[in-house]
Amino acid sequence: MFKRSLLNYMVHNESLKCERLKSQKIRRRPESCHGFHPEENARECGGVPGLSAKPPFVLLPLILTIFSR
Repeated sequence: MFKRSLLNYMVHNESLKCERLKSQKIRRRPESCHGFHPEENARECGGVPGLSAKPPFVLLPLILTIFSR
């Protein structure tokens, strides 16, 4: 019984895999690579202004650790 359901699962899984491969679009590479543009400033793209620890968020766990002992 278990063997039969495992076989059915494997056959179904293989057919599903085949259908997925058939339905995928053929992807083409771009004509050229655009790694750098002289007018683009990398510092303006998705960065954070700065990483700094806020004192309350640092001190609160320390104080709780000290007083919980």
